Amino acid sequence: MTQVLVYLNNQIDLQKVLDSFKAAQVNDGDITIEVAHTAEDFFTYSERNSYYYYVIDSEEFLPLLEEKEGLVLLCFGEGKQFKREERKIRFANVYELTKWLMNLRSLSVKNPATQSKENREKETKNTKEVQENPKGKKVKNDSSATKKKGQGNGDNTGRPEKVEEEQSSEHKSNQAEEDDDVSSIAAQIDSEEQKERIAFRAKEIRKKIFHGVSWDDNKTIGVWSPMHRMGVTTFLVNYAVFLGSQKIQCAVIEALNENHLLKNIIKRYNAPPEEWISYAKALHSTDEEMDNVSWTYKNVFWLPLDSKDIHFDWDEDTLYHYYNNASYFDTLLVDLPTGKMEDFTLQTLNHLTELWIIVDDSYHQLQAWKNYIHSLAEDYNLKIYLIFNKEFKFSQANRLADELNLPLLATLPSLYEEVVKNTYEDKPIIEQKHVMELLKDPFSNITKHLVDSDFSYKNVQDSFFKRSMTKIQKSLQSKKKHGII
Repeated sequence: MTQVLVYLNNQIDLQKVLDSFKAAQVNDGDITIEVAHTAEDFFTYSERNSYYYYVIDSEEFLPLLEEKEGLVLLCFGEGKQFKREERKIRFANVYELTKWLMNLRSLSVKNPATQSKENREKETKNTKEVQENPKGKKVKNDSSATKKKGQGNGDNTGRPEKVEEEQSSEHKSNQAEEDDDVSSIAAQIDSEEQKERIAFRAKEIRKKIFHGVSWDDNKTIGVWSPMHRMGVTTFLVNYAVFLGSQKIQCAVIEALNENHLLKNIIKRYNAPPEEWISYAKALHSTDEEMDNVSWTYKNVFWLPLDSKDIHFDWDEDTLYHYYNNASYFDTLLVDLPTGKMEDFTLQTLNHLTELWIIVDDSYHQLQAWKNYIHSLAEDYNLKIYLIFNKEFKFSQANRLADELNLPLLATLPSLYEEVVKNTYEDKPIIEQKHVMELLKDPFSNITKHLVDSDFSYKNVQDSFFKRSMTKIQKSLQSKKKHGII
């Protein structure tokens, strides 16, 4: 039977706690709950009986329970969770306590008195087996110890050392099993708390930061390359700026990685907003101002990682909110780390609509990645396309696409000199007129695939000039009509 002692100052919470224990059906209903209505009653009950659970709502009773074998459930308050060996668990609300109790249905828990009785029975059995000595080995008694206890030399009731060792080992084993149960449940509570906190925070950020964007036909595109120095981030930045210039709603988010680069590139072109914090940090830290996440440049919403973001507690649920929130934009471009994918990168694939792979003339090296790439497509049900970067006259983009058995989305000209020079410039290379002329056709083809087959590139500067000239002409006509000129 599981025995519980409850003392709470708040009577409303008291009834909720009692209901929680009943709802959980701990040990299939084999439970006795004693309620102390005063502090004096609590002291009396705790001294008189042994309980498996002590449910309190004030830390002032913790010293009293230090020597107790039972588990202390502190309800309800904010504060740091206790260490496993302290045999205490803190709950922030009744909901957490109820979840914890529901988990106990799968555990075999007994009160300390029952455990002590079982341990004594095991000790007696072990002592008997050793003293009977079925293998014929001589049992050594500590005669000096028996003399000190006033027993004669012929009295053979002294406990053998082996029995004491087995008892000690058995006790430690039982204690370890109990601690493991407590630790497992406490860890589960922490995990559930984290999930709920992240989900709530994600909803707040979505309402605050992403409220002006639509989610009708989102496409989340991962951009990746199996090999380094293919120009993944350079392509992402310039293509995003292209989409922004065409008034296509777009955000760029950086996938988890140790070598985050996006922030360093964007801040060359546009200084981060004052007191800027990363989207990842805002998601994990409820005390951060959500407004400080916003970083827009060239009509694109930028969501780069910051230096310590990789060290937050990331799991599948957190990654879901990380990408799902940002997918409120029409187009979300995900900058994936290069090379063989780590676990957190593989989990990111679950959130993608398509995967675009940047390749070049490294023909034979890319051949070696063929099976890996197709396993990604199969395992994650992904549509995969190639973008051939740095094309020369001798390049064979279609041959590579055929060899890899993947569709070719576009070929981009070699802009090696422009890219290297851009390291020291304060604008993306696509802002250069001759570069835009080289990229507008392949970028338009990609956009037709991404957004709409009827997409047509619009020269923003030409459009602005035409609108300005139209206004000037209308103004001149009006003045002439009224005899002003």
